[in-house]
Amino acid sequence: MAGKISLDQINWDDLRYFLAVARAGRLSGGAMTLRCNQSTVARRIDRLEETLNTRLLFRSTGGVSLTSPGMLLMEHAERVESQLMGAAEAFDGDAQHPSGVVRIATPEAFGSFLVARHIHLLHESYPDVQLELIPSAQPVSLSKREADLMVSLHRPEHGRLKVRKLADYRLSLYASRDYIAKHGMPTSVDDLQKHQFVWYIDDLLQSNEFRYLRQLVDDAQIAFSSSSIVAQHEAVTSGVGIGLMHRFMAASDDRLIPLLPDVTIDRTYWVMYRTDQQGVSRIRAVLSFLDRLMQVSRPLLAGQDVAAAA
Repeated sequence: MAGKISLDQINWDDLRYFLAVARAGRLSGGAMTLRCNQSTVARRIDRLEETLNTRLLFRSTGGVSLTSPGMLLMEHAERVESQLMGAAEAFDGDAQHPSGVVRIATPEAFGSFLVARHIHLLHESYPDVQLELIPSAQPVSLSKREADLMVSLHRPEHGRLKVRKLADYRLSLYASRDYIAKHGMPTSVDDLQKHQFVWYIDDLLQSNEFRYLRQLVDDAQIAFSSSSIVAQHEAVTSGVGIGLMHRFMAASDDRLIPLLPDVTIDRTYWVMYRTDQQGVSRIRAVLSFLDRLMQVSRPLLAGQDVAAAA
């Protein structure tokens, strides 16, 4: 940046407009976030670039991308935003009584069978925190503020994120009683080649962490495919095929029988959030809820009650 910029030359509102556009990747997206018209957003960005005497965004018909000065400014602007959010909490008492909306993105099984089933634990401790749940395998961007927290099977190696382990969990093979009555009980991994399976749609999988069936059966015969683990669960209970399922989903379903108990797949859940969110009390409240949820669910995650469920 050319020349020396004094603090009173920079308008925080202009930084706010810049952040909204940078996160959305489009002027129109920034305008939607801020609930104003696109020309206002463009004018604010122009003014900020003029104040700083540098180009912050490359604009094209496909959207916007950050220049090198733009990436540097975004880091500083997010720190300013975080400090202002912390100050607001300190003065309105939110630090002692967390409130507000927290959006969390999770894999479908984790969100539907753990978070949603135990959401009362959050409300018992933090009644003014409202959770918005996105239970999907589709990618969500924390940097673009599409979610505040994300639970993932993959631990990122880069990025300005706080990451920590939540829990290990286990998957096992299950089938319905009707399926076993018709097709017989497999007694070894080799027997699995003779059976039908329920599985994901392979070319829609977003992560290699979901490709665990191929670790057991290279050329599995797929009778039914779905991108939804809930749909897979229902298909397995209908008797169409064998499923490789989360134990915390299947163990309590008496319509299902566990198969080959020594054959398991182990995975790990990680939770991550932006570093500028670590001091926000509603984020800390949801993290505390997740910790309590893992404590309550640990036997299920490990499948300790599989035999009882059978």
